[in-house]
Amino acid sequence: MIDSCRGHGSWRRVFRASTTVVPALVFATSVAASVATSVANAQTACNRARADSLTAEGWRALRVPAPRAADSAFVLAGAACPGDAAATIGRGYVALREERTTDARTIFEAALRRLPDSYDALTGLGLAAWRTADLASRTP
Repeated sequence: MIDSCRGHGSWRRVFRASTTVVPALVFATSVAASVATSVANAQTACNRARADSLTAEGWRALRVPAPRAADSAFVLAGAACPGDAAATIGRGYVALREERTTDARTIFEAALRRLPDSYDALTGLGLAAWRTADLASRTP
């Protein structure tokens, strides 16, 4: 087989093809990986400073008490930094303040899935359980 290819230059064509195709494939793969990383980063983009500022505003409003203003601030903080546990926990305390205990429980459980050791979320979940006299409940 090798002898039959020698005179026809087949190995040269294969070599030329591999030296042009392989780098092109490597380049295309690296571009695809770069684009995928950029898309993932854009989906999880977070304006941390804005989220922190809005979360602080939400806690101030909750102390006044102005639960609707607090909830709005926590919602905006969650929009500024999607999946922000601090904003989620704040919304749980708003729900407690408004006596929406079932909602509060659901919110605190969601926060605990993101931050299992969050003292604030655990305390909120405990308060919600105490209010519903479900002290035997367990965390998610």
